[in-house]
Amino acid sequence: MNKKNSKDKDCSYNNFKRARYFHGMLMTDRDFREEQQYHIDKRKLLNRMLHGWGVVCGLEIKPTPTPSSTIKIRPGLALDCKGNEIFASEEYSLNIDKILKSESGPKVPASVCVETDREINVRKLYIIIRYKENDTDQVPIYAPGGGCEEKACDSSRIREGYCLELVNEINTKCCPTPLRIPDHKDNPCIKYMQGEAESETDYKERIRTFICEDFLMPCPGDCCDDIYVVLGSICLNMKNSSGTEFDPIETYMINNWDCRKYVMSFGLLQHWMRLLAPQKLPIEYIVDYARWKDSCVDLDTAVNIFKTYICPATTEQVLPKIERIAKEKTRPAKKS
Repeated sequence: MNKKNSKDKDCSYNNFKRARYFHGMLMTDRDFREEQQYHIDKRKLLNRMLHGWGVVCGLEIKPTPTPSSTIKIRPGLALDCKGNEIFASEEYSLNIDKILKSESGPKVPASVCVETDREINVRKLYIIIRYKENDTDQVPIYAPGGGCEEKACDSSRIREGYCLELVNEINTKCCPTPLRIPDHKDNPCIKYMQGEAESETDYKERIRTFICEDFLMPCPGDCCDDIYVVLGSICLNMKNSSGTEFDPIETYMINNWDCRKYVMSFGLLQHWMRLLAPQKLPIEYIVDYARWKDSCVDLDTAVNIFKTYICPATTEQVLPKIERIAKEKTRPAKKS
């Protein structure tokens, strides 16, 4: 940071510098590179600070129509924690069998899949996506006075893309966690309840700190140790404890909610609220998608989450009313 002080003000400057062109300025490739880098870095800054990171839309993991060793990744957009935009414009086929057979080095123990009660070797893998750049479009380098034998080429464009990978483990801080439940110890109404041995002054000071400091919005922290976005997980039924042979992948083996973090855009909230808002759910139920992941691998959990967080009113109030109306419709009409 650079500082410039005077009698009535104290100024500081960040590291962003944009080009200031003027007539007669001698321009080199550095000027054009820095011009592009300025706008790229500013866009990434806005992505990080305004939107956060995670999946923006799409990028669902799907099996092939006929179960096979391949999965499909739907088109979509994600932002990583550096602000890079990861855009998949077309559906991508990921051959799991080919990747596992190309693995080198010692085998990593498989994770345990939720609700696995069969004595079989189940290997859990996470599908992650990373931002990738590649130099392309080779053109000749202009060299005045050079002969034909001295002609060289260099890349004139940078193409943006992505890489899909399979990993055995995910850093837990890279996964979304469920919001607090009402009786949790971190619930402010419980956490800031006045203790019996606490003085009135200390209690008031703690409340002041909570309102005047804890509510201030901090900037996003550092990235995870590795920069990627998790799309979900698959549980493979391995054959004969082998490291590469597995049964065809079916829908129940795929969990799109496992460790998937979403960017809370207006489009996403509108989509979810169209599905859930008619039940007049609290907003924390609508955005607390992290608790839904186990519903993809266990039917009882799915029903419980549905009744508890998605349709509590239907379960306790609306359903009996619907049953009563149905009975009245089937009741014989009274004779006049």
